[in-house]
Amino acid sequence: MERQEIINEFENEVIILNFITVVRLFELNADAATLYLFYVKNAKIQKTNKIYAVNKFAMSGLSWGKIRLLKAKKILKDNGFISKIIRKDDKGTIIGHYLVIHYLNNEKLGLSIGSETHPVGSSTGWVSAHKCL
Repeated sequence: MERQEIINEFENEVIILNFITVVRLFELNADAATLYLFYVKNAKIQKTNKIYAVNKFAMSGLSWGKIRLLKAKKILKDNGFISKIIRKDDKGTIIGHYLVIHYLNNEKLGLSIGSETHPVGSSTGWVSAHKCL
């Protein structure tokens, strides 16, 4: 197997979250941690940190009601784990709602199999201050 194939296989099969990020999520709220992991899973599937994930999709995927989802989502937003992007066309009509998932690892864990990086997001706040990427 070639080096690039190994890197691609690794990136396709592994989700990397820093331990302190996970600890912080569970300190905040278990539902928020679960929702964040749901979003990370979908970011991996969509191959971006700017995911399309409407509330109905998340409620269905987690078997949650609206109040539970909105409470967990608010915790994630208030603590900088996610942010919302609303895309509009030239006329100002909304054409899409997206979530930016922050704190996804943007390096290959220092593995010696390659020096390339694929930045997937920027960190801010508590996690950035503790170098948790």
